Amino acid sequence: MGAIIILVLITLVLVYSIMAKNEEKKRIEEERIKEAKKREDAIRKASALEEVRKQKEQVYQLFVKKYPYGMASYKKHNPSATIFDIVGNETKIKSLDMVGREYEIFTTWSMRQEAFAERSRRQSPDVWGCYCYDIRLVGVNEEGRDSSYSFRIWQHFKRSYCLDESLDYSSSPSQKKNLESLCKFKKNTRYFSPSVYDEVLQIIEGLSDNLVVLFSGSGISPVVTPYTDSLNYHQFYYLRQELDKRDIRHWEIDYDEFSFDEKQDIVIVELDTNNSRLKHTCENVFLSLTKV
Repeated sequence: MGAIIILVLITLVLVYSIMAKNEEKKRIEEERIKEAKKREDAIRKASALEEVRKQKEQVYQLFVKKYPYGMASYKKHNPSATIFDIVGNETKIKSLDMVGREYEIFTTWSMRQEAFAERSRRQSPDVWGCYCYDIRLVGVNEEGRDSSYSFRIWQHFKRSYCLDESLDYSSSPSQKKNLESLCKFKKNTRYFSPSVYDEVLQIIEGLSDNLVVLFSGSGISPVVTPYTDSLNYHQFYYLRQELDKRDIRHWEIDYDEFSFDEKQDIVIVELDTNNSRLKHTCENVFLSLTKV
């Protein structure tokens, strides 16, 4: 009886031991499968994320080429922005790019204008008068807001006069004589000699090999039609012919629709002018440039 009980107990222990081992193997296998699935999921997620990252990187590089000014500005103001932040803000970056381009154009123009003004001063003939004016114009700042700037221009003139007839001109009789001559110019009964316009051509050719000439109405004669009846047509006839010989483009501000290459320099020629008119003419030309 005792031997039977011992045998049964041993058998039961053996059965339970085998079952426990099987359960452990099953648990281990399930854990292995679970871990394998986790790894597969992680690989799939990593692969998906890598694909997304590649796509975002492609968009990022497209933005770099398409919006160079906008990207520089956005990263400057958002130094911690991730690639995902950047590609998700195209509208903002596009807007910043427009501002940056406008500012770049404006600053480039202002530097060219400064250099051109210095060149202009050096080209003035010794026997000519020369005077500078600082003109206030509205440009844009780095943030895209309107900002006022001062730009220098140089006026070159062969002769000058004064409108104040109450002054004593005994020490400068030429001033009074020049004023009296103005009426003859207005009636086209007097002209500057070709030699004067040859000096004008020397100034123009010495300034730049890429410029245009604008003839401006002098304010001493109304705008009339046809153009062949105008004061400028008769007074600048010789100068226009010489410009044509040199393939220098020219327009009449009051009669022509003119356009420029953004890198071209501009010379304005007037038969007669005064300080306020000169500034007004330059301001209008500048405004026409901003619309190009």
